[in-house]
Amino acid sequence: MSQTPVDMLIAAMKDRRILPIDGPNFSGRTDLLRRFCRLKSEGRVYLGPEVYFALSGLTTTMRQEIELHAGSSVETSSAAGAIEQLQISHLLTHHPAGLSGGEQACLTVACGIALRPTHLAIDCALEQLDSERLRATILLLQNHTSPSECAIITDNRLDEWPDAMTPVDIAAIRISNLRPAPVPGLNPEAILQSDPVKAPRIEVRNLSVGYRNQNEVLRDLSISLEPGKVYTLRGRNGSGKSTFAKALCGVLRPESGEILFDGLPARPWKTPGKVVAYHLQNPDVGLFENSVELELNSKKNPKRAKILQEAFGLSAVAQANPLSLPFPVRKRVSLAAVIASGAPWLFLDEPTLGCDAATISAMARMFQLLTEKGHGVIVVSHSQKFLNLLDGTKLMMENGQVRLM
Repeated sequence: MSQTPVDMLIAAMKDRRILPIDGPNFSGRTDLLRRFCRLKSEGRVYLGPEVYFALSGLTTTMRQEIELHAGSSVETSSAAGAIEQLQISHLLTHHPAGLSGGEQACLTVACGIALRPTHLAIDCALEQLDSERLRATILLLQNHTSPSECAIITDNRLDEWPDAMTPVDIAAIRISNLRPAPVPGLNPEAILQSDPVKAPRIEVRNLSVGYRNQNEVLRDLSISLEPGKVYTLRGRNGSGKSTFAKALCGVLRPESGEILFDGLPARPWKTPGKVVAYHLQNPDVGLFENSVELELNSKKNPKRAKILQEAFGLSAVAQANPLSLPFPVRKRVSLAAVIASGAPWLFLDEPTLGCDAATISAMARMFQLLTEKGHGVIVVSHSQKFLNLLDGTKLMMENGQVRLM
């Protein structure tokens, strides 16, 4: 009797605490992990790139969320050590929805461990972690008793893992009846057909921004950003990168300080997204229409919508509901929609999450071409490979400040 792909996956796990799986988008990685978990769901836990789907939505603090999964107090749960090792104990009183993407990823790993599974299947969810937390997570899964047998991990940053591990190529596991990819690859050169834009110079002076339960995430921040350039912004999970984006695009009103566009005082919270558009690392919260075509503002600017469909390989799914598409395609739609807004500045938070090497390379080229058309681009990413391809002006976020590296 021939082995099934799941049989081959189980064989590859023998004597391994962690099994990395390598392969491109639409190669069957996600289907394999989901199929593996469905066959014996009582002992296997699946965590996808949409880490927010692993959260219940029923709790108001991280502590409550972990205890809901553990069925016991945090202190007596199997996740107690994980919380300490992942450096999230100071967040136990925070609302899960208020955490950064990387902090949510840590929370879902802790919740997965709290369930005491035999196997933990993690599908691209660790790509949101900074290098320190990525290392901590890998060490945790290597040494912790849960999962009791093996963690199977797909990841597009395997070459950046802290310890050398030999991955299994998805092509080596026989996957029968694979469906064709729903979309072709990106065509970044199509962006050259778009109309030029004139982005203003952004100047931030003594900016302080915070939240109700976390005052002054940004403190007395000052920086100048020139149009026609790519800036790459790095920093630890929870350091304030997304808060900086929200302030620039107008989602958050600063507590003090000022923002200037071409030397003139600006109030972006009056017209959010008009000058600085924001792509969130969770693509789903930025999708509002019932078709890809409408999401790209096709009624207002059909020419731009067609160009972006071609650039992001979305023509074949133009009439599809964006939320019905696979995660890597939803990511493309969300990015294209941000560009379709017409804003001259683009703040892109983890644009390559869940994307394979070919897509990452094409995105780097596309963002450089956007600057040639006059845009200013700020990219947040923990992927060193992607940052090297961009070769942009390097910024670092730490201690509530942004500085040139």
